[in-house]
Order: sequence, then structure tokens, then C-alpha cells
Amino acid sequence: MVNYKIQQVGNLYEIIETQTGNIIAGNLDQQQAKTTCRHLNFGGGFDGHTPEFFLQKSKISYSEEGFFA
Repeated sequence: MVNYKIQQVGNLYEIIETQTGNIIAGNLDQQQAKTTCRHLNFGGGFDGHTPEFFLQKSKISYSEEGFFA
């Protein structure tokens, strides 16, 4: 199992921490997302447990309208 994965949002991409659902990085182009995700999965991060004060956004949640809450 990998600790980080790429998620497309419109024309941009985010890096998601699979164990926590936290967004590690956002607003990346496809190449940046691939490079960053590979780096994190090969030991360049917190091994799936990034402290929340390092994050841009925390826990993906949606309102009833489908927008980020």
C-alpha cells in the first residue's frame, strides 16, 4: 500500500495522504503531482502521518451542495 496518491481536481492535481485523507499539496500540474507523489512514497515525507500544522488543508469534507466545507 502506498502512503500518498494523486487526485485530479479539475485541471489540477492534489496529493492525498491515504491513511488520513489529508491533502498534502494542491494546485499542482500533472508532472509536479507525479514527481512529488513519487518522492513522498519513497521516503520523502512523514510516512503517511504528516502533522496537521504542515498541511494546506485538513480532512476532505463536503457540504450538502458538494463543495468543500
